Amino acid sequence: MRRFYQRDESERRYKRTINIYWVAASLTALYWSSLLIFFVQPGTQSYFTFYTLVTVGIACVAISSQAPIPKIYLSFQICLMVPLSAFYLSLGGMENLILGSTIFLLLGFVVVLSSRIRRGTVQSITLELANQKLADTLKHENIKAEKLNKSLLQEIGKREQTEQDLIAAIEEARAASKAKVIFLQ
Repeated sequence: MRRFYQRDESERRYKRTINIYWVAASLTALYWSSLLIFFVQPGTQSYFTFYTLVTVGIACVAISSQAPIPKIYLSFQICLMVPLSAFYLSLGGMENLILGSTIFLLLGFVVVLSSRIRRGTVQSITLELANQKLADTLKHENIKAEKLNKSLLQEIGKREQTEQDLIAAIEEARAASKAKVIFLQ
């Protein structure tokens, strides 16, 4: 994201990287969601509970790494949470209905949270880049000021030398004038 906002990389390369990441994240989420459906036997509630806690943990941890890119995050969360929610809803019973609905509500919550994180990340990157640009400008201006100071010091040195030469010439002229007056008397 930082490179995208900095525009150091081509937009095509950025989009290709995002698409690769999107596919990998979606496949990872589908893998995790398939574990419950294909490998856990119905009627083993303790496994369902454990798997649900692991899945919700994965969903929450993914916020920090995927939230800045909505396409990836939304796809990951949908592939991870919707099958889990649908699984519980399909089991029937009040407990499973509540759990499936709660997981679906959690999906909505984490999507809203991710948009807030994204705004904060974008703002942080934008401010960082603006500060970097300002620091570069100040460094450049400082170099120019140092060059001007050096030039000014050289000019002052030349003027002081010229002033000393003029004072010496005035003193010579006064001495010559005094010698002339003495000679003429």
